[in-house]
Amino acid sequence: MNNSKKQLYQNQKEIQKELLEEITSKYVVNNQNISQVFLQGSLANHQFGKYQYPCRDDFGVMHPGSKINLLIIQNNSQEVPKTWRKLESLDWSDKYLIGEVDFDGVYHKVEGLVHSITKHKDYSDKLNKNLLLEYSIPISYTQ
Repeated sequence: MNNSKKQLYQNQKEIQKELLEEITSKYVVNNQNISQVFLQGSLANHQFGKYQYPCRDDFGVMHPGSKINLLIIQNNSQEVPKTWRKLESLDWSDKYLIGEVDFDGVYHKVEGLVHSITKHKDYSDKLNKNLLLEYSIPISYTQ
């Protein structure tokens, strides 16, 4: 977990808009298996920033900035791009390292919880009730 002090970036709304455009164009738009995408975490709740000292995440990897968290709903496929690295499997989704973005010289990991309707069909109600919380922002894009 992180014990390093986080310095929040100024202009959180503008940063959110800029990074969402980059993320959707790099990781979402060309993926035909994606049905919906939601932004969660620090970028969604305007707590996005960089750490005073690089911190270690849940998997022991050091990183200097806030992670960008996505909830990805897939249609009928369980396939994800080959460049996505699986971090862990849960009953209701699989967690992937999707990539990273550079903001102001600081790299921020993009992680996604991928919920496949066919693979995780027994957990769709849990997804709708528990994961789409106050700070889940739907991401609009066109294929």
